[in-house]
Amino acid sequence: MSDRTFDEYFECVLKNGSEAGLYLYYDLLAQISGELIDYRLRNGLTREALAKKLGISHTAVSEIESGDWNPDLKTLAMYVARLGGKIKLSLGLVSTQKEGASYGEL
Repeated sequence: MSDRTFDEYFECVLKNGSEAGLYLYYDLLAQISGELIDYRLRNGLTREALAKKLGISHTAVSEIESGDWNPDLKTLAMYVARLGGKIKLSLGLVSTQKEGASYGEL
């Protein structure tokens, strides 16, 4: 599994000429920040209390909430697990697999 940060992923996307990658990158960071803010507020936590649950500084929580954060997937997964959540991922790609076909028949 790759430990690339979102910035490294974004740089790779730009090198391949995809300006749409910029939108996807910042949208993903906004989703992560938004969900962590919602979690903190719903659970009546201060930034300091959330930081303690995550094992990080309250300054790091502020950076995450502001979107000024470039996590690798491993770090993100650890934070989500510490909060009792799970990551659901959809790339939004159209399937090219024929209905009922096995992968070997494509």
